[in-house]
Amino acid sequence: MIVQQGLAGQVAVMIDVLRASTVIITALSNGSKWVYPVRTRNQAIQAKEQFISENPLLAGERLGVKIPGFDLGNSPLEFVREKVNNRGIIMTTTNGTAAIVQLRKARRVVVGSFINVSAVVELVKNTEDLLLVCAGTKQKVALEDTACAGAIIDRLLSLGKSPILTDSATIARLVYLHYKDNLLAMMREVSEHGRRLIQLGFEKDIEYAARVDSTTVIPVVETPGYLLKKFKRH
Repeated sequence: MIVQQGLAGQVAVMIDVLRASTVIITALSNGSKWVYPVRTRNQAIQAKEQFISENPLLAGERLGVKIPGFDLGNSPLEFVREKVNNRGIIMTTTNGTAAIVQLRKARRVVVGSFINVSAVVELVKNTEDLLLVCAGTKQKVALEDTACAGAIIDRLLSLGKSPILTDSATIARLVYLHYKDNLLAMMREVSEHGRRLIQLGFEKDIEYAARVDSTTVIPVVETPGYLLKKFKRH
């Protein structure tokens, strides 16, 4: 098993803890039929026409706040069962959905966050060629995404796996080991993006995102169409 850069033929885990990954996992946990990630607002509106017979919801943010005219923003607390159950969601965010779109050539795309980290590890533990993709913030490294990737790596090692790690993977694990007992404090006080979300009034989103293993739901991309659905074990 190799944790490295690359794409073709790989299983990729997309990580955007604050907040796209956490939102997608939550939406599917609360009964959403699928999530369709797109890059832009206009693509989201066009996609709604494509799926018009299914009456999907539009969700997304720019600069951390809900896009005007959309049904939902990018707070996991919005994606309650009463709103999303049995509904499809077309979603565009600044970082996370763009990262998923960029991974379309991967053999499988999995969405991971702290809230489903153990389930993700169980799914990918025997993967030969694994890519961990941290969405980051505005094309910059995000501390919380790096720590989550490190958590996946550390748990794989604890299972007796012997991955060949790149330097970036080793750094991610060291970041996780440094903060593993204080993940919430890290996201509240140290993470640049976390501090910005608090300024915007989304501190409860951070508390929610720090609930390690609060669900076992794993979103995976299903082709054709690149819809994210819950992984079903056979």
